[in-house]
Amino acid sequence: MYDVLFLQFASVEPDLQRRDLLVRSLITQLNLNPNATVIPGFLSASPTLQRRQSLSLALVGKRSNLLLQASQSNTQRVNNVASGISDDLSRADNVRQRGFDVTFSHKLTPIASVSTSVSWQRSRGDTNAQSSALKTVSTGYNTQIGYRTSLNVGARYTQSTGSVQPYTERAVYGSVGFSF
Repeated sequence: MYDVLFLQFASVEPDLQRRDLLVRSLITQLNLNPNATVIPGFLSASPTLQRRQSLSLALVGKRSNLLLQASQSNTQRVNNVASGISDDLSRADNVRQRGFDVTFSHKLTPIASVSTSVSWQRSRGDTNAQSSALKTVSTGYNTQIGYRTSLNVGARYTQSTGSVQPYTERAVYGSVGFSF
């Protein structure tokens, strides 16, 4: 997320340090995760080869922003030597992942904003039994409640399906942040 917006604002602010501050401020105001990834990685006990394609698009307006991200990857073990440690690649030679994320944010006032995000990720091994899908919908509200103090509240719905342990999560969250 940070990288997409940093590149987007290159024409607005050519100075790298000021652009960094501008992007970080915007991300905080819009209640976005600067480290958001469409497909999170996984740990492997052996060397791997990963092929990855990513597409990102940011439409930035005065008060509203739309961020689109899509990605796919194929990860395979470089050597077939058994390491004795069980990981995702010990049961499958290839792990394929696809995903997308759409985030819409809107600035209500100079100090308050709302955002909504929809994401989907699918992972597959060599057989249909080695597959999972993760769907998440979240919405949040962020406002400044004092000097250098912010409030963030939101709700999230997550559904995981697959061969391991499917689950559904419904969460309401809140946080108070202070920067110094």
